[in-house]
This record gives sequence, structure tokens and C-alpha cells, in this order.
Amino acid sequence: MKRILPLIAASIALTSISEAVLVAGFDFQTTTNGGTAAVASATSPAVVASPLTYAANFGTATLYLDGTHGSSTFTTGVANPQLTAFGGSAVNTADTSFSTTTSGAAALAIANSTANGNRMVFALSLTDLEALNISYSTQKTATGFTTQEWSYSTNGTTFTTFDTKSWAAGTATAFATVGTVTLDTSALTVLNGVETVYIGVTFTGATATAGNNRLDNIQFNAVAAVPEPGAASLGAFGLLGLLRRRR
Repeated sequence: MKRILPLIAASIALTSISEAVLVAGFDFQTTTNGGTAAVASATSPAVVASPLTYAANFGTATLYLDGTHGSSTFTTGVANPQLTAFGGSAVNTADTSFSTTTSGAAALAIANSTANGNRMVFALSLTDLEALNISYSTQKTATGFTTQEWSYSTNGTTFTTFDTKSWAAGTATAFATVGTVTLDTSALTVLNGVETVYIGVTFTGATATAGNNRLDNIQFNAVAAVPEPGAASLGAFGLLGLLRRRR
């Protein structure tokens, strides 16, 4: 019995130990896992449109900019597009397999003051998960969007703001200057265990057609849902009963 008790204690302890895992990650470059790479919008020498939906480069999630799932429809493949891609960042890539290549079409870019008020939406699953944490890297041009408003929804229709990030108008900020942006997700307990959650980002404050924000290395992390203490105790006592029967 002395040997059994430590096993029971370990069983109970393990139910309360949870480690954050990457639910979904977007570096807008890696395609080996089925993810979508960013494409720079162009009108010459040929018309090239950026994708309006992006599969996560790691894990499972989809980013919508096509007017579905609560998102706005962003223009691309036109002069002064609202959606394009530029050079990226190596910020917020630690402990991941995210690409650290910063050249080429390496980051998603939301552009043009006509996109003020537009919202892009991520859809992902938190089944058996809780404590969602969101982080990313970003930069803006001097005339780019000054505000990124983050919101959540459980139906893709009604969104509730949970955090807003702001930068000074008329001032350019680089990826390295901003560093890793971590969102306050303390209000997102309502999303724990929800099969499909929607996370929106609304952009405001741009003052010119060339003004833009770039976003890169977006991480959605969460932990496995911890069983209720009663369930843990029940499992432990079940183990004790089994061992007693074997004796």
C-alpha cells in the first residue's frame, strides 16, 4: 500500500499540470503543413491577387478576409489594394518552427485608408482546450492604421471587443520597435472548450492609400482543459480499487 499511495498522488497531480500548445500559427510562408503563403498584390505586368483566405501554417485554423465568417471583403489585385504582402519579421518565432526569413512576401499587409473599419477573422477550435493566449508581431507606416481592435465571437456574427492595440499617428513603427504584441485574453474564458471560435481584428486610423500595417508570426496557444477535482479524485480512487482487487 505504501507504494500505491505515491501513484495515486501522482495521478491526481498530473491532472492539474497543463502545458501550452500551439493551436494555430501563421507565418505566411510555410506551406509544408498545408498552410497558405502570402502573395503580394499586383496589377502589372500581370494582375496578381492575394489570397482572401489563409490556412494556418501550423496547427489548424483559417483566416478569412473574403466577407464570410464575420469578416469584411478586402480588395486585392487592384491599384492601391487593401490586402497585399511585404517583407516580414523574425519577432515572435522563438520555440516554434516559424520561418525567420524576412524578405519577399513574408508578412500579411492590410493597406489603404479605404480599409478603415474592415475586419479580418480567424476561425479555430478550442474543443478540450482553455486559456487561449494570442501573440504576434506587427509594424505600421506613418500613414498606416493606428488601431487594431481585437474581438471574439462564438457565432461569426456578434463580436465583442477584448483588447485594442494603438500606435501614434504620423509615426512609422518597425517590427523590431514594436516587438512581440501580447493580447489581454483574460476575458476569453467564455471560449473555453468551444468547438469553433472566431477572433476578429478591425483596422482604423489609416490616412493614405499607401498606409499599411503588417502582421506576422501570429500565435494562438492554449492548454488542455483540466478535469474537475471530483473527476480527478474519482479516477484516483478507481485506481486504488483496482489495485485492491488485484491484491
